[in-house]
Amino acid sequence: MKATLLLVVILSVSACNLHAHDDLPRNVAFLQLSNALYRTNHHHHPNDKTAKRTLLKTKGTTSGNNNNTPFHEKPSTPKPKKLVLVRHGRTYMNEYLSQPGSQWGDPGFTDVFPSDCDIRLYRDSPLSRQGLQQAERLSEWLVSSVEGTDITGEIELIAVSPLTRALQTLEIGILNALKEKSEGTGFALAAAATTTTADDGPGENQSGGTAAAGKVKTAPIVALPFAAERLYLLSDLGSNVSSLSKRFPYVDFRTEFHGSSNHEEWWFTPPNNAIYKEWRPNDQGQTYACPGEPDEMFHQRMKQLYNWLDAREESTICLVCHWGVLEWLTGDSFENCEIRIVDFGDIKQQGSSRE
Repeated sequence: MKATLLLVVILSVSACNLHAHDDLPRNVAFLQLSNALYRTNHHHHPNDKTAKRTLLKTKGTTSGNNNNTPFHEKPSTPKPKKLVLVRHGRTYMNEYLSQPGSQWGDPGFTDVFPSDCDIRLYRDSPLSRQGLQQAERLSEWLVSSVEGTDITGEIELIAVSPLTRALQTLEIGILNALKEKSEGTGFALAAAATTTTADDGPGENQSGGTAAAGKVKTAPIVALPFAAERLYLLSDLGSNVSSLSKRFPYVDFRTEFHGSSNHEEWWFTPPNNAIYKEWRPNDQGQTYACPGEPDEMFHQRMKQLYNWLDAREESTICLVCHWGVLEWLTGDSFENCEIRIVDFGDIKQQGSSRE
């Protein structure tokens, strides 16, 4: 009788131990996405180079049983930080720069325009019809492809340049895709914005899409002056914050503007009493509408951008910005509305033009 009771006790203890092992974490396999680069038409930028194809990658981390503590969950390993990098769509200034005689460095080049209508097209240059279509195709890719849906599902923070072309690309190309995934996935309503489509021309209230009118993902969306394009031309002069806040009410224009000496005019202006030395081509009759941002000041701002991204706790950050910014971060040329995923550890911090 005693032997029988002892056997029952041993079997009961063994069954408990088996259930304890059921609670141990399972290994998470690495996932690699390839051949999923979204690319569109090339843009004639002052410093543009031939873009290179890349692969979109996402990686998980492995976890498992700690042999030293077999009945305790192993502390989770922080995910490696990833950046979802997106360049804006084609603009009216991009199209102007593609014309013979109007390309960067051409003799007699100018970005000084006589009429208010031209200035409306070229200052803080909005997306052209082609650019709006590119952003719409980006949205379609994010919604319809496995790679695209995986990417949008991982984004924890969206940082966007305060220049209008980047904000429009965000609204049409990314927020529309997030809206498509909104049901039952922790999304929230955002304020509606005045919008237009690819069939509409530019207007004072043009924002370029319909994303904000529906549900959008609750990932914070912050406007980041550090991510603005280097000020080459009139197109890189921004709009004031009051105007942008009305046109894009779902974007945070407050948090990251605290360091600006003038909150309304946040873009580059030469320091007071500084002697500005023209660094752009100017020996063949070229004229410019505004001072350009010197290389050392742009490089300093890019270091601030890098430090800002590095300090963020989010593991997947979407950055919607510009050719010059992306070239500095990666050393590569991006085409209009191109999207790439890069590991934060692969950021070059200097671009391809520096040693």
